[in-house]
Amino acid sequence: MKEIVLASSSPRRREILEDMGLDFSVVTASVNEKIDIDDPEILVKKLAFRKARNVFSKIKSCRDFLVIGADTVIYYQGNIIGKPLHKRDAESIISALSGKSHTVMTGLAVITNGEEYIDCDQTLVRFRSLSLDEIRAYINTEEYTDKAGGYAIQGKGSILIEKIEGSYTNVVGMPTALLIKMLKRADMDIEKKLFKSHNNNAFG
Repeated sequence: MKEIVLASSSPRRREILEDMGLDFSVVTASVNEKIDIDDPEILVKKLAFRKARNVFSKIKSCRDFLVIGADTVIYYQGNIIGKPLHKRDAESIISALSGKSHTVMTGLAVITNGEEYIDCDQTLVRFRSLSLDEIRAYINTEEYTDKAGGYAIQGKGSILIEKIEGSYTNVVGMPTALLIKMLKRADMDIEKKLFKSHNNNAFG
């Protein structure tokens, strides 16, 4: 039976896997997340794989591990946007996105013994037209820190958003439909792992 390891310290990603009912452990990857590629899809796939490979090399043993790596960026008008450096940076990013649409891209990598799977999901997100006071009030909550694009759709940042097209969990940072597809490709018996907290005899 494969043991799942999440190569991320992100509490949002941990919560998503917990909500799915998966048993897993967390090992934080030690990698350079510098944005050094112009193509956002290639970038998030590369960083997700780099994180998963880094953790897999740390824990590799006789046990059967499956490591999940993920990376999320914002793509807007030909620019890749990562995590804000400070409040002024967050204000600049959110001001630019106000009243406009941007793409959230999350790369996923799944590594097991002898197998590697890499993919990417995309979601179109449109912000409301925001006043400067609204933007600064949101930034003052400090929720922008460590978030691609400077906002958290699952938190107070939800009030910034007018609509989305695509996966909500992708915007949070862990696209569940894509993850399940990739786990199945890795021959994981995912049906037995999902919703583990539910009573298997609920239907008699």
